[in-house]
Amino acid sequence: MEHQMNPLLDFSGLPRFGAIEPVHVTPAVDALLQQARDVVRQVTDPKSPASWDAIVEPLDDATDRLGRAWGAVSHLNAVVDTPQLREQYNANQPKLTVFFTELSQDEALYARFKELAALPDFASWPAARRKVIENELRDFRLGGAELPADRKHRFKELCEREAQVSTRFAENVLDAINAFALYVDDAKALAGVPEDAVQMFAKRRPPRAAPATRSRCSTRATRRSSTTPTTGRCASSSIAPTSPRHRSSASPNGTTDP
Repeated sequence: MEHQMNPLLDFSGLPRFGAIEPVHVTPAVDALLQQARDVVRQVTDPKSPASWDAIVEPLDDATDRLGRAWGAVSHLNAVVDTPQLREQYNANQPKLTVFFTELSQDEALYARFKELAALPDFASWPAARRKVIENELRDFRLGGAELPADRKHRFKELCEREAQVSTRFAENVLDAINAFALYVDDAKALAGVPEDAVQMFAKRRPPRAAPATRSRCSTRATRRSSTTPTTGRCASSSIAPTSPRHRSSASPNGTTDP
């Protein structure tokens, strides 16, 4: 029932972009963050066995769901960019920045991954799994897990500031794109442009434009999600970090380490 009510919590298939509304964002983000934090507590419990299935799998699943939901929000924020959606994006982005920064600095979680790497049979694990653990340990170090408490706090502040500035820059780019228009007075200048595109431009011309020859060529019609606001990168901790836990799926612009 919950999945039917909030499309951002439906992971049964591809994102239901047509059903996602701004009102869905905060409830979904809050629910998925709570689930992820519950999983972190579960896998850092000393009673939890030191194994791939008990630590890596549940953490990967929780952060992947969070990443998929936020990825859908980020994509819509780029290609739809309504005031209501932008407001929800900006209201929830800091929550994810804080979560992933804290995740990368979690000493208990860092200790569990070091415990996995120290297992007697670790060298016999499949290469892909060993690479995941090695990347995790690297990302914990880059994310500030070994910093003293005061420097961790400063690192967290810098990550949050970077996320804010990066998003604001992307929003400024989107606003500039939306405000741009090119007016063509000579139809010959459109030679080679497909006729259907010319007709689309003509329909978009304002009333003051001269009939027949003046077209308003707006880039909004061809805008791509490459301007998607992201949180930027703060070592390995941001909304789109490079951790093998698929945290990169939190943003369409994220990349995953091999």
